Amino acid sequence: MVGTPAIDYFDRSTAAGSGATPEYRATDFVGTQAGTAEEIDLGPGSPVINDTIRQKYALLDLFEYQVRRTEGGEWMNYTRVFSNASYNVYLRVACRAAQSVSLDKVTSDPTQTNQSTASLGVFNVPSTAILLNYRYVPLTDANGILAAVNLSGTNTLRLTLGGPQTDVTQYTMALNYLVFVPVTVPEIALLSSADVAGTFTADNSAIIDASTRTITIPLNGNARFYRLRTVAAPALAIRNVRIIGASIVMNYQ
Repeated sequence: MVGTPAIDYFDRSTAAGSGATPEYRATDFVGTQAGTAEEIDLGPGSPVINDTIRQKYALLDLFEYQVRRTEGGEWMNYTRVFSNASYNVYLRVACRAAQSVSLDKVTSDPTQTNQSTASLGVFNVPSTAILLNYRYVPLTDANGILAAVNLSGTNTLRLTLGGPQTDVTQYTMALNYLVFVPVTVPEIALLSSADVAGTFTADNSAIIDASTRTITIPLNGNARFYRLRTVAAPALAIRNVRIIGASIVMNYQ
């Protein structure tokens, strides 16, 4: 298949494969390669290999493919059919310079230019030193919490390389694939932080009774700030907070 610039992808290069021979889509500007983006020297005639190859490819004696030669601001659209579920999402990637990659949902016609998108979260990709060291980087929300993405039916999702076009991040990333893991998301989650302006994370010590709309958390002797997170409307608000024995008890509505 052939991708269409400004509809299926945006790549700063004007040559197929981002200036190197493309090994997946021969005419697309996006750089692609079978095997690792950095070669392992196993002697003359040896192939470029990956640390792991998924079984469906190994059975056919095929390499893994990756997107390579990326630059800040570039993006790629992927259209897939999803079962109705919530998903944790992971990006399998190797990277020489820490950078972010965002995941968005295309909300307008994906066959036209000037598409509108809705943010689903961000992959904060760390440096793995060389492009042979792959990691599974989780998709997180604006608070740095593992994101749960609800998808159903045909969706077009967009990966965007974060940041401006700079020499620091040019050609420093190799993207292998995305993993969508179905998860059951609690209707209500309590988040807490030691600083009202800090990062709020899920408080796993909380006991939530949805029938009485009561949340109980053990006291720990330190000041804490709390938020409620819900997966669907209507929004919830904490109505009162009180101390009963060795516990904090909240009611919400």
